[in-house]
Amino acid sequence: MGLDIDTSGIELALKQMAGRETKVRNRALKAAAHVVAEKLEDNTPVWPVDKHKHLKDDVVISGVDAFGQIKVGYSKETEWRAKFVEFGTMGGSRIAPQGFIQRTEEESRSEAMSVMTDELKKGLGL
Repeated sequence: MGLDIDTSGIELALKQMAGRETKVRNRALKAAAHVVAEKLEDNTPVWPVDKHKHLKDDVVISGVDAFGQIKVGYSKETEWRAKFVEFGTMGGSRIAPQGFIQRTEEESRSEAMSVMTDELKKGLGL
């Protein structure tokens, strides 16, 4: 004598919840990334010469990867120049470090976390 329990309905519900949670997580990450991107655009210094595309005009947001991470930064066309402005250079044409990327992270952290928390609560019905 035994008890047979059909768990197929529970398994289906768990799979649906997992898919929903991923969508909610991605939506929250994208909302937070937009906050950081706007702050990065505001903080990025602009060189007055229009010889190359400005970093400020080239802020991009990646998609959410398989590990649940999203990146905010510059496209491959301009990202190589960001380190010179952020950390400075040494030598004849010395550029003083400006630390705008670190400053952006510090200034946008609490707002991005707040936006992400709100999106997660809204998406999960909390």
